Amino acid sequence: MADRLSSLGDVVANPLALLKAEGKSALVLFSYEAQEEDELSLEKGAKIRVIKEKTGNEGWSLGMNANGTRGIFPSNYVSIEEAAPPPPRPKRGSVLTTEELESTDEPKEDSFVVVDGWDLGVPPETRVLGQKGPLWRHPCFIDMIADPYVDGKRIDSKTLVPKSNILDRLSTSLNFFSTVCDILCRAPHLSRGWKKIVWDMKHACSQSLTVLNYIPRNVFAADGGSATEQQYTNIEIMRMLENIVTSVDNLPVNHCFIAPGGWQSKINQQENTPVLYIVTRISHDEYEFAICNTSRHDDVSFHPMRLNPETFEMERASPLVFKGVKKERINDAAFWYLLYRPLLKKLERPQEFIYERVAPFLNETPTLSNVDPNIQFWHGFGRGSELSTIRCTLRAFLYSAFKTDIPTSINKSEVIPYVELQFFWAVVRMVKHDVTTGVSTLNHSDATLVRLACKRLAEVAGNRGSMEKSTVSPESLATFLN
Repeated sequence: MADRLSSLGDVVANPLALLKAEGKSALVLFSYEAQEEDELSLEKGAKIRVIKEKTGNEGWSLGMNANGTRGIFPSNYVSIEEAAPPPPRPKRGSVLTTEELESTDEPKEDSFVVVDGWDLGVPPETRVLGQKGPLWRHPCFIDMIADPYVDGKRIDSKTLVPKSNILDRLSTSLNFFSTVCDILCRAPHLSRGWKKIVWDMKHACSQSLTVLNYIPRNVFAADGGSATEQQYTNIEIMRMLENIVTSVDNLPVNHCFIAPGGWQSKINQQENTPVLYIVTRISHDEYEFAICNTSRHDDVSFHPMRLNPETFEMERASPLVFKGVKKERINDAAFWYLLYRPLLKKLERPQEFIYERVAPFLNETPTLSNVDPNIQFWHGFGRGSELSTIRCTLRAFLYSAFKTDIPTSINKSEVIPYVELQFFWAVVRMVKHDVTTGVSTLNHSDATLVRLACKRLAEVAGNRGSMEKSTVSPESLATFLN
């Protein structure tokens, strides 16, 4: 025993040796009374120094207490505190005056405050999306900004990703939209009510990405994969269905759950269509189910169409809503399996299978009987081929913003135009960040895309956004963007 004590060490004369001793700091979780001469007594809540985590006795560590006494103790009686770097210093907009420091008045919630150093949530030397190229070279940006002005074939050449499937394009769009929501949550001019709507959209986007990660990618393989891969695919599909049913069952009232989906065409691979399914909980036992589809390759006979009286262009209602859906039907895993069957296995007429067989099961009415005469969600046809699916994503989340639990301080009729306005405003902010991040010169194509982004923001603000009624005035917005 004397040899053991000599190897461990005696009482240290200087109590400050605990601060200078080698090893890691640990917090004592449980009290322990030493039962041998070479053991160290522990007091719950105290801090000790762990000199050696492993000794000759398994499950025992060598340490020293505040008095400088060394000894071994049970390793699972303490929790080692890992050294964490300090958090980064937050950015500041301006230096406060003496009057502002002495003032006790709270800032107004709805007031617009210009912050020069507004943080986008990324380091100043990093691009917003963390990709190699700037934002205006992202497929979602090109398809969303340039589509109204450029021929579709030219857009396809920029947004086409080799060997990508509809799930990859949905993932790209959802991640892009999630980044925009993060920026809007940090926007200083949005009131708490608007930020709640954006946060609900962000939460729905996170749920969509979770479901998307469960869908196996080998369903797009030509041979379907090996027997082992098919068995793994079945397990992943069961997990996906379990996740969807659980999310729908736990959905709060007046909230939306968005599930990514689509179908593969057995006749023409170019007609593979990504869609988004939107589930809204109306009450404890009643739901609404909507199919958001903006693809031009799809048979448009299932979605209402009209001629815009102002522009004389054909428009289409992107969400087709099935109302009065009972809980036992929307929360049935068999329904969701049939809904995803055209995505997991190629069918000759996948549109008819979804719209005429599966969806009418929800409320026992034909598809065309669910057309609402007071439709508010019209959109024009894009010139591109919807390769990035960003338009479908934007329309689906604008619909979810309209259906979510809107604060009483916000007029419901202003939700869609204002959220769309803020979406394009955030994109322009992202462009401004990338322009000032390591970009010395812009070529002709890049400069054109940047100008089109500003033009799109101006069009949305002029045609759909009522700037005088919003929390941001045109002068304040111009000052903020300069």
